[in-house]
Amino acid sequence: MMPAAMTTNEEVHAQPPTNVRSGHRSARARRKKRRQKTASRQQADGTRTNSTPSGSFADNYMQSARDIGDAIQCVIDDVTGPYEIPLCMDLEWDSHSRRRELSLVQIAAGAESHFVLDAKTSPQSVFTIGEPSLKVILESAHATVVMHGAVADRGILSRNGVKLRKLFDTQIAHWLLTGERSKSLAHVLEHWLDIHVDKGGIQMKEFMRTPHLR
Repeated sequence: MMPAAMTTNEEVHAQPPTNVRSGHRSARARRKKRRQKTASRQQADGTRTNSTPSGSFADNYMQSARDIGDAIQCVIDDVTGPYEIPLCMDLEWDSHSRRRELSLVQIAAGAESHFVLDAKTSPQSVFTIGEPSLKVILESAHATVVMHGAVADRGILSRNGVKLRKLFDTQIAHWLLTGERSKSLAHVLEHWLDIHVDKGGIQMKEFMRTPHLR
């Protein structure tokens, strides 16, 4: 049976009540404070190393279990907040390896909370760090997880003990609306939003295969 891919919410543009706006401001303040603490700790303990990638996502790249936990909590603040912001996620893993070992987990919720979690460096699974953990949120019926072409990624998640409960697959949504099957995220973004993206090419592929140990 084909999974549902589209949902609507007529209240998304409604003006929230005062207490809801206050709750959202509090969540933003908590995120800002966590980011400041994480940045200060990374600067003090020298977390940034030669293995840390350069580029636009370097500032949101998390290696240590503590930093990963802080990043996850920032995202959870948005996902469980009054606006019910969906959790966007993408996994990076080496498809040429039989082990298909998870390398990076990219998560985002809204415009302010977006992180790249190093799944190779942390001795603990990135899905079980924090309370509540990312695993708890991904398996919750109250959180919508947005992914693109999630069939293979769901297999990787399953191997890591995670079963998605509420998934919105943008590849399936595009198929239902246009009849075009198995289109890339770059194609979908260009088709609907006229946005052109570069997914990193060779440099990103090499980084995914590298043991990101300090």
